[in-house]
Amino acid sequence: MNERKTPYYQGEYCPNVEKHDGALRWAVGASNYQVMRANRHRPEEAEDLGWTYNHAPDLTYFAGKFHLAYLANPVDEHRAPGASFLTTSADGVHWAKPIVVFPPMKIPAGVVTDADGVDRIIADDVYAIMHQRMAFYQANGRLLALGFYGNPDDPPHQSPFNRRGICRVVREVYADGTLSPIYLISVSTWAGWTADMLEFPLYSASEDAGFVATCEALLGDKLAVQQWLDEHGDDDERISIKGSGHLSAFSYYHIDDDNIVGLWKFGRVARSEDGGKTWHGPVYEPSLVMPGSKEWGQKTADGKYALVWTPTHSQNSRWPLAVATSEDGIGFSNLLCVHGEVPLARYQGLYKDSGPQYMRGLSEYSQQPDDNCMWLTYSVNKEDIWVSRVPLPIAGTVETDADENFADREASPFVDGWNVYSPKRCPVAVKRYGSRSYLELRDSDPADYARATKIFRARPTIELTTRVQIKRADAKGSMWLEVCGAKNEIAAAICLNDNHELSFLSALEREPLMRMELGVWYEIKMIVDCTQQRFTLTVNGEDLGMFTFSYPVWEVERVTFRTAWRRTAPSIDAQLYAGRAFVNDVTAEADAEEHEIIALVDYLKTAPADPFQQTKLFEA
Repeated sequence: MNERKTPYYQGEYCPNVEKHDGALRWAVGASNYQVMRANRHRPEEAEDLGWTYNHAPDLTYFAGKFHLAYLANPVDEHRAPGASFLTTSADGVHWAKPIVVFPPMKIPAGVVTDADGVDRIIADDVYAIMHQRMAFYQANGRLLALGFYGNPDDPPHQSPFNRRGICRVVREVYADGTLSPIYLISVSTWAGWTADMLEFPLYSASEDAGFVATCEALLGDKLAVQQWLDEHGDDDERISIKGSGHLSAFSYYHIDDDNIVGLWKFGRVARSEDGGKTWHGPVYEPSLVMPGSKEWGQKTADGKYALVWTPTHSQNSRWPLAVATSEDGIGFSNLLCVHGEVPLARYQGLYKDSGPQYMRGLSEYSQQPDDNCMWLTYSVNKEDIWVSRVPLPIAGTVETDADENFADREASPFVDGWNVYSPKRCPVAVKRYGSRSYLELRDSDPADYARATKIFRARPTIELTTRVQIKRADAKGSMWLEVCGAKNEIAAAICLNDNHELSFLSALEREPLMRMELGVWYEIKMIVDCTQQRFTLTVNGEDLGMFTFSYPVWEVERVTFRTAWRRTAPSIDAQLYAGRAFVNDVTAEADAEEHEIIALVDYLKTAPADPFQQTKLFEA
């Protein structure tokens, strides 16, 4: 066992937080799927309400399906009314329309007196806000969904914390997707509330003995209940580790029966060596650089350990979502990007920080899918809800060249072996056309794009061959093909179908090369030579010339297909000067599905190549 008592990061660090992916290597095969895209203008495409503050998702797996719950408010963080939503998926890619699992609750008017004798006056027609650090618990073969209603604190800004809380609610999620009635599982008596003041009965009033037993199993699970500290504060005697106000968003994992690691926001960590009876810490671990965007840890199915966090000090600019791994659960290394895309927020709102954040995975008490992957959920910009699927073992490099032929693959929402970024309006999948399949990228979202990346063995010189078709596009529809290094720096890039042309990027300048037609296959061959900082391009057998790299790259290791040029906004500088409300609401017209591209990739191959001869360079 490591001599250090608590987890720490011991690997090479240095993420560049001016880049959305931190300029880190990517976790090979990590794929990002959008669960819910907020839409105020067309709420039927989201959750029927059009709420645009969506955050704090939790994920579990039960009865052969993923279940995901998240909290939401109409516009702002901690501004009523609040509710929790629930959605399910059989594959983790295609998600049902979210339903309300805990609806807005009107707070009983009157006066409540907390444990310190402080009176709080509740006016008529005041609604609670919803809050949660955990939304699920499983025991006895049953699944509980949970949420917490918070009390107003000088509206319009409200708080669910400490003496501002009201009650924690619970209901069972049955295997067929139906829900039990809502019950109280905890009442914030220290804040002056009693069960008879509230509209829901206590869980013990249920006639379902199995449901009651599962609620009591939760109440007796000290590690699960520790996640209630934020809302209950230090008043709740059921919570073992006190520290309300500076210990937030607890998560944990077991190394073995006795050794348990506890994690909180802002790099706070602890460890128990006696099954949770006593703890070393909590202490601040400076090697785990993070803001208040949560930290997640778990033992993965391959017997190793993973820590997931956003390695930045910035509260406003929470990117990238990164993972580090460990053999012993204490010393972590090899920091890799899991989600490195940050679209601009479409709707303004209070405390809507940018980036992928508030991540949670499948807890130890959850059932686990048999797919040898780590699953994570998180919000992006506190607006949209996402999941990531990370294949095991988690690695940042591969030792093989690309040899991808999609013809005989079965149609699948997963593109195994690829890093995929797949928003709702920009799906990436293996699709069948007649007797054969292709990698398909679609894009009808003016605010986002589709991306598929293949990581291969890093080499200084490669020959790349591929066959692509732009099946459908309007004037705005195009696809980029980039060959990049380990920090995503571009060596060679071409753009297909911009103004019905094929163009290239050389020395960060873009020039057209030839006319392109829709529905026509294009055989592309590139020789990329980092030793000479040059690449050649051949299309359908025609040699189009030699060109200069756009960035200095000394080895290339990935090929990316993307339905738009890569983005750089939002930036750290923009966030610094504009704060947390930096965006104007997108209009209905600007957010309409006004264009579409369908791009197909038939195959992709890379192989080692000989460096260019000096005579050829001189002639070029």
